[in-house]
Amino acid sequence: MRAINRERGVHGPAWNGLHGGYFSDPAAVEPLLAAIRAAAMQPPPDVVVDLGGGTGFLLAELARRGLAPDSRLINVDVFAAQLQAAAHPRLVNVCAALTDVRRGALATEHLRFLFMMRSVLHYFGQAGLPPALQHLRAQMQPGEYFVHQSACFAEPHAATVINRLYARMATGKWYPTRARLQDLLAAAGWRVAATTAAPALPLDSAALAGRYRLTPAQLAHIQAVLHAAYGELPGVFENTPAGFRAWLPYTVFTCVAV
Repeated sequence: MRAINRERGVHGPAWNGLHGGYFSDPAAVEPLLAAIRAAAMQPPPDVVVDLGGGTGFLLAELARRGLAPDSRLINVDVFAAQLQAAAHPRLVNVCAALTDVRRGALATEHLRFLFMMRSVLHYFGQAGLPPALQHLRAQMQPGEYFVHQSACFAEPHAATVINRLYARMATGKWYPTRARLQDLLAAAGWRVAATTAAPALPLDSAALAGRYRLTPAQLAHIQAVLHAAYGELPGVFENTPAGFRAWLPYTVFTCVAV
């Protein structure tokens, strides 16, 4: 939690402008919304829960597009500043850590739930991800959907480079390969029914410095260490005139509880 607390400066209204507005871009979220739309038709859920929903952008987009029109929309986030910026009238905001979420505390347990998530799993870290997935699966009934957009890598080498970057920034975050994440999802009790690519997130060094409170000297050292170890990898880690740029590739997973 200490590492996550470093990000408080970008919570609230500032969040929607982070990383060039990626997390508030309707076009960037289209693959995830398409997967949620498909899952919400089989049959329509009584309750839609966005885990780590922040400012409520994703649920607000669902409502704006007329998806799940009769569902209760619940926005769960651990940071009050994020929830205070979630002002859509249909949203029910719940301030809680995801590992503390209980199905019965969100709505009547017999109702049909759909859980969704965007860019959250990496916050649990390598050791914390398996138990977090097991906890989330325990809140679901067989046949219910968990649709999430998660950062993961096709190639192990790319995952190694970006994980070293995030370790150097002391974030506590960890990114798996796509194959590893699918194995973890299966082990926790989901069947991955479909996957699709979502737009990658470009990460400029200046934005990372602001988000994680890095000094110019720290940033320059991180860049030098990674460049010496790996050189430049197009589409993964590249030097720029102002520092460096990295990318997080995203995959949307449509998971069914078994």
